[in-house]
Amino acid sequence: MKITLGQAAYAFMALNRLKTERVRMDNATCLSLVRLKKLLQPEAEAFEETYINLLDRYAMKDRQGNPIQQGAGGFAIPADKLADYRSELKELRGAKVEIEYKPITIKGDDIRLDMDLVEALEGLVEFGG
Repeated sequence: MKITLGQAAYAFMALNRLKTERVRMDNATCLSLVRLKKLLQPEAEAFEETYINLLDRYAMKDRQGNPIQQGAGGFAIPADKLADYRSELKELRGAKVEIEYKPITIKGDDIRLDMDLVEALEGLVEFGG
């Protein structure tokens, strides 16, 4: 199955959120999602490493050399570098990767998820009635 690095990173973060929030589910669903998380981890780590390098090249830095955060989850990028940053970020998010995976089906009674989680897992998890 082909997915993008952005999709892998987004889904991996969603799966971490399920763990952190201790979302209750049946054991079979839990095992399937744990396996998916393990499968996505290398792709998510590759995304993160490349994204950190991107920020290192483009983001404004504080006195300690750390990227300056701006807004909710954003970073301060100088106007003259913004177009290049956006272009490279779009390319990173859209990079295709191949994973050996067949989407699992989760029935509505198995787990309760909010829209952000469903959106992040769409395509990797099929949500049944």
